Amino acid sequence: MRIGTLMLNPGVSERRRLLPEARVAASLVPCGRNPNYGLPWWLNTGDRRYLSATESRAGGNITWINPVNDLVAVMLLMDPAAVDGIIWIVMAGVSTAH
Repeated sequence: MRIGTLMLNPGVSERRRLLPEARVAASLVPCGRNPNYGLPWWLNTGDRRYLSATESRAGGNITWINPVNDLVAVMLLMDPAAVDGIIWIVMAGVSTAH
């Protein structure tokens, strides 16, 4: 089970609850030291880190979870300066697919 998929479907996989609802909710609450960071990832809310992404979660190399579009993307070995451009390309593809 990949964490991105598990968080896209808040703690549920194949109709089984694998993470408690409270843990999922807690991971989306900004921490006291950085309002853009939750428990294991960047929240991309408020003063957004990646402008082309809607509110989403990102962490590690980059695991981008976009619940609005039912999308999980994992980007490995990314140049941090290129991430927003890649997200823009994906979002452009998503918008033309609808």
